[in-house]
Amino acid sequence: MGINTSTLSAQSQPGSTLQTCLTSAFADAHYLVTYPQAIDYTAQTHAYNLDYPIHPAAIVRPKTTEQVSAAVQCAVKAGVKVQPRSGGHSFANYCLGGVDGALVVDLINLQKFEMDRTTWKATVGGGTLLGDITKRMHNEGGRAIAHGTCPQVGIGG
Repeated sequence: MGINTSTLSAQSQPGSTLQTCLTSAFADAHYLVTYPQAIDYTAQTHAYNLDYPIHPAAIVRPKTTEQVSAAVQCAVKAGVKVQPRSGGHSFANYCLGGVDGALVVDLINLQKFEMDRTTWKATVGGGTLLGDITKRMHNEGGRAIAHGTCPQVGIGG
């Protein structure tokens, strides 16, 4: 099933303010940005609930906080809603913006984990899933946290 790009925001079209800005901001990492015209757009969108079709203007998967900042600045410049996505676990696809035309900042590449063995405080990146946090905390000192039963829920977003 293809995406009808005519129904998407003008911001997702080649030459748009958003696409021009993101192309410049991610010039050295173009593989981290996906637009509706891309062959892997549907795979990168991976909607949680197929009954609520939402089509982002673009999806970025930054690896650094600087790239997150650049993506947000591009969205602000273009007047586009920004939606962070951590696990993508949203019944109404709010992880995709909740409406067509948003910029999704997928935090999948931001999975930092550090455990301070003196204070037992953990620092966790926003792209980390609950199941991964549970395993890492156990491996770093036999620690655990209270949580629900769904390991695919993301820590941020």
